Amino acid sequence: MPPMIKFMVTRLLIGFSIGGLTAVALILGAPTSVGNPTICLAGVLIVYGLGSVFALGYLATAQSWEN
Repeated sequence: MPPMIKFMVTRLLIGFSIGGLTAVALILGAPTSVGNPTICLAGVLIVYGLGSVFALGYLATAQSWEN
């Protein structure tokens, strides 16, 4: 695997896992503050929403720190 692809994939996975864990903590800590996560699809979409934002932010930060 080319080094740049490996760099991007690992940083995206790390960022998504941080965001996903943050979403799970929000859902378990204060379920009413994030809508109605008792519906399974709503919980998955909340995790995906925060995970994708954290993934792109982590990738952008990692790329700027690499230079």
